Amino acid sequence: MSDRARVGIIGGGIVGSSIAFNLANAGISDVVVIDRGPLPGWGSTGRAAGGFRHQFPHPADIAFSRFAFERFRRFEADTGVDPNLRMHGYLFLAQSQARLDQLRGIHQVQRQAGLSEAVMLDRESVAELVPHVVVDDVLGASFCPLDGFLDPLYIMHGYARAARARGVRFRLGQEVERVVVTNGRVQKLQGPGLDLEVEWAVVAAGAWSGRLLRQLGVELQLAPVRRQIAGTHPLPQLPSDSPMTFDDDGFHFRKDHLGGGGANLIWEDPAEPESFNQEFDVAFGAVLRERLLKRLKDPGEPLLSPRRSWAGLYAVTPDHHPYIGPLRDPAGIVLAAGFSGHGVMHSPATGWSVAQMIANQETPDLTAPYSPYRFERGSQFPATGNIY
Repeated sequence: MSDRARVGIIGGGIVGSSIAFNLANAGISDVVVIDRGPLPGWGSTGRAAGGFRHQFPHPADIAFSRFAFERFRRFEADTGVDPNLRMHGYLFLAQSQARLDQLRGIHQVQRQAGLSEAVMLDRESVAELVPHVVVDDVLGASFCPLDGFLDPLYIMHGYARAARARGVRFRLGQEVERVVVTNGRVQKLQGPGLDLEVEWAVVAAGAWSGRLLRQLGVELQLAPVRRQIAGTHPLPQLPSDSPMTFDDDGFHFRKDHLGGGGANLIWEDPAEPESFNQEFDVAFGAVLRERLLKRLKDPGEPLLSPRRSWAGLYAVTPDHHPYIGPLRDPAGIVLAAGFSGHGVMHSPATGWSVAQMIANQETPDLTAPYSPYRFERGSQFPATGNIY
């Protein structure tokens, strides 16, 4: 005998949990969240770096971040859980004139979008802001003090706990293997031990979303790609209030606030193939360590920590922006996937937007640029190197 729910959400990570919470707040609590993991956050959420920023090169992303930021600031009041928000900033260094010109152009977009807190810095100002960083090769930088860090698992648990309190049901350790469509509209979600009748289905399964879409005959470019974070043993030379600091090519590092005071070293390897591989590559970690040694003053001999080094999956789209919106065919399915590394930071805005789509059956202006069908008219998101 099948079970029933008005909405079935496929994926119980931070995005799916935010959608459930926001649906309940919109008066729709007849919701079932289904996740293949045995425990909450067992997918990409538990492996996320937990960064947050406003410094994007497109007004749509800036607006999305502004909306999310305000929700994070009141998150504890809304859910009873402290999101561990630390506003230490993001610092994008320019090591070439071309990069500096690019940052200046992006800065103008940010100012026009109302992000007055973002500033351009010269080399001397950078040295004053981050005296622990080598700036000999730096021409300038962009910085926003509203950017920073948060705890993805705390936020996911906050959303999930508040959603449960409002009547939402969660089913862990179950996988949706088949989406049943009848007369052009979603009817059931099925898998081992699962037979759920629904009026709406939300696909928020991160890097695993593409499999379900292909089963439905929906061909959207969404690739699972490994991203790795190397962690070090305690590194007192790196102050606890250090900003996330980026080199020209995207290598960046931050203080590890959750793992004993070391550093998190991150870089998107351009040679990384599409795969579901989540094994940490020690040799790649050694490359990241060498990059830190060149950027940090008096680094000593920081050791990589096996306990603080890991890998996870990004769900990557061609323009590194998510698909958020209803599918045309079959009807009754809303997609929220392909965040390309921004799912955590934009989860409040995504959850609210998807809830509006289902409750009011309309797409908010906030999310219109992220339509799954935007490539039909050409993506409006500019190519900006490694600042997406």
